[in-house]
Amino acid sequence: MNTDGLGNLALAVLLPGTTPTILGDINYQDSDWYTTTAGIQQFDLTDLSDVEAYPLAIVRVKDSGEKEILIQENSIGAFVRADKFVFRLNPGEEVEFQLYATVFGKPAANQLITLVQDPASVNNMQSPPNPDSIPIGTPQSALQMPSTVTTDAQGRASFKLTASDPGNPRQFIDGQVYGVRYIWGEQEPPDYNHDPTSFVSVLAHDSYTYEDPPTWTINVEPILGQYAKLYPYMTDNIVNLGNYKDVVSQKESIKRVLSIPKDDPGYMQVTRDMSRDKLQMILKWLDNPIQ
Repeated sequence: MNTDGLGNLALAVLLPGTTPTILGDINYQDSDWYTTTAGIQQFDLTDLSDVEAYPLAIVRVKDSGEKEILIQENSIGAFVRADKFVFRLNPGEEVEFQLYATVFGKPAANQLITLVQDPASVNNMQSPPNPDSIPIGTPQSALQMPSTVTTDAQGRASFKLTASDPGNPRQFIDGQVYGVRYIWGEQEPPDYNHDPTSFVSVLAHDSYTYEDPPTWTINVEPILGQYAKLYPYMTDNIVNLGNYKDVVSQKESIKRVLSIPKDDPGYMQVTRDMSRDKLQMILKWLDNPIQ
């Protein structure tokens, strides 16, 4: 581990009107500290009963005795987080979503949480960001949710996300991606320091209609052919998803991996990004593979 420039670190509590009160040294410079602790260290707080009401901080203790704050909890100890934050929804589907709010580690009862659609949350997780020609979060109307929720006595709040057809705004790829950001109160406290990963990502699928019976050229190849281009390993080693004869020769195997539960590690497509409507169409075609 490269520890140059960090110096002597300690855990401290920020009591009002005083310099940081040291709770204990962080022994990260010990040669076996990380390999034996995985970076987890315990501190005895039994003699400081008021610690629970004030922010904790990691400080650098200089040779002069000065304590420099490197990172700290916000002043009110507020924290809110989702228990699950990636969802895939087809038109008309809804999902129950839960948030947990705490103040200095204890459940925050009757706390207002504001919910907003925030494309920047998704974009900021990508490098480079999406080009303007491939918009994120439009149309907003394809994802419905309440504007606020309030936590119960255990600091939990639940609400529903409901999807409708976004109308294929990305054109060459199915559906649309939405970011839902959750905010402490009506407006976050000035020192809240929002975690950029604290948002919900939703893929809202497009509706898909087709003439019955579906055919390879019109319906199936435009979908499976895209996967063939994205995953060339499949073409060289398993099956060429862009080739009619290859797919027909492996149709029973393809049907099997498309039909098992999505949480099964053998499920295909591995990205779980095919919509319900397209999946049903392909399974129907596999029973009668018209070219």
